[in-house]
Amino acid sequence: MKGRIEVRRGRGTVNLYDIDGTEAIVGSSTDATISLPRLSELDPKHMLLVPRGKRGCWVSVAESVRTPVKIGDDTLTNAMVPWGTDLQVGSIVIRPCLANSRDSRTSAWRVGLLIAALGGLALVAMSLVRDDAAARVENGRAGVHPTLFGEQPGCPSHGGSLRSGIRVEEMARSRADRYPYDPRDGVRAVRGYRVAASCYDAAGRRIDADRARVAGQELADRLITDYAAARLSLANAIEAERWADVLRETRNLQLLTSHLGGHEYVEWLKETLGKATARHHRPP
Repeated sequence: MKGRIEVRRGRGTVNLYDIDGTEAIVGSSTDATISLPRLSELDPKHMLLVPRGKRGCWVSVAESVRTPVKIGDDTLTNAMVPWGTDLQVGSIVIRPCLANSRDSRTSAWRVGLLIAALGGLALVAMSLVRDDAAARVENGRAGVHPTLFGEQPGCPSHGGSLRSGIRVEEMARSRADRYPYDPRDGVRAVRGYRVAASCYDAAGRRIDADRARVAGQELADRLITDYAAARLSLANAIEAERWADVLRETRNLQLLTSHLGGHEYVEWLKETLGKATARHHRPP
């Protein structure tokens, strides 16, 4: 299910931009996924959009933007918003909508907004060094990030498929509860739910399989959103040379990607941690 945004300034023309892939950064920078350089109200990386199917779109706004994003009188930081919601940025209106919507510009909308108090997750450019050529190399490596989850795992079926499904699902629930304290447990929980679903399928327990599958997908959506926001938060901290924040975000991303072995992005995180550590402890 593909998303897009409609951008309108005042009563002017509405311009449409597709959201390609699983996420998009909206901003005035040419590095933004949806680049709007002529709109002065926008920061270089102003907000992150993550489509979530029929449920709507997750919006995360940079904590340091000059012009806040508002829905009515409410200032938005991080929230899931329904498709068709008007996001006001100064004189600009940005409306996330489904690409197959017949006429989303005139569709009625009312938003019961639940603004998530998750703190400001930064959306900014990616550069470790100031030299343009070196920056392009660093940006390329930082941008080649791996997906967190692979194909659906099978059931090990030690002791029978049903028994394995029950055991693995219980472990997944426990690990999901620990995700806020250790990102690795969140990753393990998603895999556990998926394994449990495979085991229940093998045992012919369709209702149990659907339950485990839904729980796994909901947690995976949460991790994928957190993963995207953390990468952009890291990029913001690097550009602003906030080395303590770089260290924190890099370590968080290392925990999220610890199961991915020697991927290029994982290696880049190791190098980033070393550089940030040196700069953070450098005498003034």
